[in-house]
Amino acid sequence: MKKILLILLVLVVIFYHIYPQALPVFGYTFIVLSGAIGLTLYVRDQFPYDEAIRILIVYGLFAAWAIFSVFMNGRGDSYLLSMTKTQIAWFFSSFFIIILFFLAHPKGSINTLFYYIIGAILLQCIITVVMYFNESVAAFFNSIHKMDYIAIIKREETKEARLLGYGIAFFGAGITCGLGLILIAYLVMTQKMNILQIVFAALVYTFIAYIGLFSARTTMIGAAASLALIIILFITGAKHKNQFYTYIISSVILMIIGYSLCYIYFEEFADWAFEAFINYQEKGKFTTQSSTGLEQGIVTPTSIFTWFFGKGTGEYFGIDIGFTRLLFWVGLPGTLLYFYYLYMQMKFALSKNKALNYTFLVTYAYVAVLNWKGLADLTYFFLLVTFYFLHYKYHIYQPYLYSLGYRDKTKLRNAFQTSPASRRV
Repeated sequence: MKKILLILLVLVVIFYHIYPQALPVFGYTFIVLSGAIGLTLYVRDQFPYDEAIRILIVYGLFAAWAIFSVFMNGRGDSYLLSMTKTQIAWFFSSFFIIILFFLAHPKGSINTLFYYIIGAILLQCIITVVMYFNESVAAFFNSIHKMDYIAIIKREETKEARLLGYGIAFFGAGITCGLGLILIAYLVMTQKMNILQIVFAALVYTFIAYIGLFSARTTMIGAAASLALIIILFITGAKHKNQFYTYIISSVILMIIGYSLCYIYFEEFADWAFEAFINYQEKGKFTTQSSTGLEQGIVTPTSIFTWFFGKGTGEYFGIDIGFTRLLFWVGLPGTLLYFYYLYMQMKFALSKNKALNYTFLVTYAYVAVLNWKGLADLTYFFLLVTFYFLHYKYHIYQPYLYSLGYRDKTKLRNAFQTSPASRRV
């Protein structure tokens, strides 16, 4: 019973780590609480992991350049402060979650962590559907969802046009659902599964894909990234590539069934969700009104000064494209530092496992592509997996080497763990 409660606690904490606005704590988002607990544990453990500190240093360089940009422009805003609080909170929240994770699974594999993340995303999608069909449930979850006045108005204006979920909506919902699709693709291609498990994985994939699509069409980018990953893993010799055909056939059948069900239960905004496919069928172009508008939103600085220092303000100024917003905020040097910071979040999670490395690289590319739509990152995901490997390296792998009489001088990539099925949730 204690084990079950601990597993449920890990799932709940990961859920609110991914969707922090879903549960306000003392007027702040959930990660302020989980981050504070993580910071306390981090100080207790005497600031472990030099690698993690290097991630913070790189973010510090980005923040320093943003402040320098404010100085050069003679103006600024609170955007950097807000972003910094979120990044730091996610950093220590991730540290806390991994400690919880290993309490529940002392020898838990990275795949087990992925199951938790997928489970949290699936749970959010289920809640989203229930909220759509039950006003009482929607009222309850909206009452505990931290939203400012603008978010409330925007939800009210668009509630008849798309699914609005608990804890997240719009662009962010599509990003997270896309991540879930990528992780499912990795597990299907690398984990031994029987037919029922493969079909269930295809069912979960289809459900997240459609609910994500009805929340934000950005989900299509995640679906494309997951298909790219499947192809890469198939070509590079995934362990269980024979599962590929069963999974693809199952997914196609379920997608066809799902498409029909969408027009039955979500008829009022099905055409909006499938606009790209409808335009391709009618005009031969895989575009939407939103993607067409993005072409007009690609704006670059007109002066060398702005290219180098930006304009010192990161607030929204009518253009969604992430790259454009970064350029006008911190200039090209700051933009490069931002993406280097995102890379550093992933760097220490790279291992000897090529399939896992491809998964992280595809996910990083996914984030880069998303920034052609809006300002995006997956800090909550990459820091989780990084702290997983750092914990494994220093608390499991090195002690094991010491017990054999060796002294470990290798890098994190030499500390990758594979785990038998009995260790999975």
